[in-house]
Amino acid sequence: MGELMVVVYLGTVVWVYFDAQAMGARRGLIHNATFDMGPIGWALSCALLWIIGFPAYLANRSQIRVAGERERARNPEGKYRRKPTYRR
Repeated sequence: MGELMVVVYLGTVVWVYFDAQAMGARRGLIHNATFDMGPIGWALSCALLWIIGFPAYLANRSQIRVAGERERARNPEGKYRRKPTYRR
């Protein structure tokens, strides 16, 4: 029974990471949100405090997906707008 719980725990942590990455989650994507993290942040929150991190990810998953789709529609080449860096 204990081995099954460990497999489920690790499986959900890995799934959260790859799912968030596939949806294009990144910090700053969802404005004014408590849980505004990238894939590594989501995976770490699930790994460190699963009882809060995993339900929070599931609750925010639709917002992440919609925001990621909106970002890809605005920027189809996948390049994020960054401030230009000037060399002297």
